Amino acid sequence: MSQRETYLRKKVEWAESKGYVVSSIKALTEYLKLYPKSTYNLYRLSENFRAIGRYSEAARILLKLKDASIPKKFAYLVSLNEAMIHQDKGQYAAARKKYKEAILAGSEISVPYVFFASFLLKSGKANVALLVLKEALKRKVSGDIDEIYLNAGHCCRAMNDLDQAKLFYELALKEFPKYTHARVALNDLDCGTVDAP
Repeated sequence: MSQRETYLRKKVEWAESKGYVVSSIKALTEYLKLYPKSTYNLYRLSENFRAIGRYSEAARILLKLKDASIPKKFAYLVSLNEAMIHQDKGQYAAARKKYKEAILAGSEISVPYVFFASFLLKSGKANVALLVLKEALKRKVSGDIDEIYLNAGHCCRAMNDLDQAKLFYELALKEFPKYTHARVALNDLDCGTVDAP
């Protein structure tokens, strides 16, 4: 790796670690001028464009990535990012279609299931979201199983099945005992069952 490449990588990492989206875009653009075939950094650039609402630029990059030779285990990310663009733009039917494509491309990974279920939950379809998450558990997907349990808990909470929500939050904590979101959700259920001080 050349000194220039090392410098640019560090610049990108620093900007992203700070949450500086515009700085990340500038650093990634600079990097990609030297290494235009870096599919990983093209994807990161599309994510950053999406994060600030520059959807047409993000979509153009994703089209390039569809033609690129992406490792199969990461192919689902393109459809997932397209789904999030459609969701952000309020194009819910298109988002739903792309989430389903992401699951087909990454059926053994937890990520597309969690994102699709979150989308469905926000769309008022908690029962369908729960089915998606249960399908992921049935398939024994790899990845953040604690996220599947947390979101399943959220679905049950939305359906006012608080006992089942509690069980899912407890399973999330069993997978990852320091999971703050699961702990807060569980504590909220526990506090909600007693009188406030």
